[in-house]
Amino acid sequence: MRKLLLALLIIIAGTITAAAKPVKVTATAFTLSRFFSSDKAYGSLVWKGGLLLQSATGRFGGFSGIALDKKGQSFVAISDRGRWFTGKLLYKNSFLSGIGNTAISRIRTPKNTNYYRDAEALAPWSRKGINGPLIIGFERRERIARYKTLSSRPKRLGLPKAVATGKYNGEMEAIGRFYSGPARGWLLAISEDNLDKNGNLKAWMWKNRTIRAFSIKRHSNYLVTGLAVMPDGKSFVTIERSFSLPYLPGMAIRQFKTADIGKSRPVAGKLLFEGRQPSYAIDNMEGIAVHRHKDGKLRLTVISDDNFKRSIQSTLIMQFEMPQAIQ
Repeated sequence: MRKLLLALLIIIAGTITAAAKPVKVTATAFTLSRFFSSDKAYGSLVWKGGLLLQSATGRFGGFSGIALDKKGQSFVAISDRGRWFTGKLLYKNSFLSGIGNTAISRIRTPKNTNYYRDAEALAPWSRKGINGPLIIGFERRERIARYKTLSSRPKRLGLPKAVATGKYNGEMEAIGRFYSGPARGWLLAISEDNLDKNGNLKAWMWKNRTIRAFSIKRHSNYLVTGLAVMPDGKSFVTIERSFSLPYLPGMAIRQFKTADIGKSRPVAGKLLFEGRQPSYAIDNMEGIAVHRHKDGKLRLTVISDDNFKRSIQSTLIMQFEMPQAIQ
């Protein structure tokens, strides 16, 4: 009887841990350019609005990955303290205008473990976006886990051993999965600060036991902190940050053709945008997602990690349109 009661208590506790709790979040619109607020074109991208997110709860912040539904309305973000952050993006005249239905819940762990706080990368498993399974990349103890739902326990996936050979806390910050195109079914990971002998960022594609190691040419002093695979699987984009002295904080976004992987080393990609403070309202940018908006054009959504240092950092969400020519 005691064993049965204990088992029921464990099940109930797990359910409570995974349950999403509503959280009040305020959203304040901002413009990317601090000196030319009327600008709409930034590099190869078109500005579609930005939101400064704030909340009084101590559970809010530290968001290092984001994914959206197919319509770009509902979103899921992950915190590096092991939490899901969910909500709905609001639009006015096709621009980001607000946020609603926000809630926070704990990321569930496998049985007999509670060390799942270092979540750093998030990606959809299929074309269903957040309405299908999601994968999370964890740093420090490098691993990837697949979540069927936000309340389910994860299934651990295989990972190339070389991913764990980088600097501590700099091994893996970006993951993705090709769910269409010539690389369908392959997983992709890019290291944050694991460099080859020429200073290029190490990266991997793998499917089952087949692994393709390659490298990405580093752009200036930027490091890759997130990636998003395009819906057609023919390319992927990276969000990259510059967040160390003597440089001012910066953000770069690049696009890489899937077909270029394996043809040459390293792959350089195409720079879509680069900007730094104080000219641009940029923070510690870490997560990126892609969706096709109702107008048929692809949009990129990026999010920043405030490191729970609200006095000096912020949680920002930005959205850009990708012109047809570069999709």
